[in-house]
Amino acid sequence: MEPLDSVPDPLAWHDLAEIAEVSMRRARRIDVWRDGSTAYVDAMFQDSATRPTGSRIAVHEYGLRASADLETGRLASVTPEAHVLPYAECPLAVLNVDRLIGTPMADLRSAVLDELSGTAGCTHLNDALRALADVPYLSSQLA
Repeated sequence: MEPLDSVPDPLAWHDLAEIAEVSMRRARRIDVWRDGSTAYVDAMFQDSATRPTGSRIAVHEYGLRASADLETGRLASVTPEAHVLPYAECPLAVLNVDRLIGTPMADLRSAVLDELSGTAGCTHLNDALRALADVPYLSSQLA
């Protein structure tokens, strides 16, 4: 696994301290840009753990691409990208995310829990989807 902070973009990640002892790390990234009244999102979510050798291994990882109509405040599209998944049920969760299309972004924290509960979702994918509720605010901060 390539380290998250290996990307040459200095704005991509803050400094990540090395952790010597056995540990878990959760990393998230949400990149937002605008084109007119549409916000576009490229996001990722990763849980990783230390190996006995001291290196890290991803144990759960999703990527997400999405768009939102900023005039209506609604989710226009969402495409999950399953990367590292620990359970056989996890890949099936991506088949249900279209249920969220048209949902007001401000309602995503509760809508994800309602629409993708139990075996219809995946805890980690749901967490990444709920974070999209921040997109309207993030896009409002762009010049």
